[in-house]
Amino acid sequence: MKNLFFSVSMALIAALTLSCDEKECCVDLDDETTSILGQWILSERGFSPGSGYIVEPVSSEPPQIIELKGNGELASTVGGLTDYKFYAVDGDVVGFFRTYPGPAPDRSTFTHSYQVVYENGKLKLYFRYCVEGCHLGFKRLD
Repeated sequence: MKNLFFSVSMALIAALTLSCDEKECCVDLDDETTSILGQWILSERGFSPGSGYIVEPVSSEPPQIIELKGNGELASTVGGLTDYKFYAVDGDVVGFFRTYPGPAPDRSTFTHSYQVVYENGKLKLYFRYCVEGCHLGFKRLD
């Protein structure tokens, strides 16, 4: 009976291990935040000069790219973000860090952070403390 229980347990563990893909098994992010993973190219900037909201396209030459890796590492050629090497997600907010913030930093420690919004297939990072709404808009690189 012990051998049967052991054999069934091992078969179940093996089936579960082999049935999930790498992202599901190795990255501890929920479905909503997993969609920010990958490479993104800056395509627009939005700002409000006092009345109205202006969205300006950003040239793809030279490309300004941000890469969010599943292990919390960040690589960026976007002006103003090149010094940040790590990121953390807390709900709909992403924080960028120059040094490793630990496995689960509290949102209150996010000194450089953005509200994450998906709109028309774009990843938009809204500056959290910009009263009239300012954002960086990214398109996913294939």
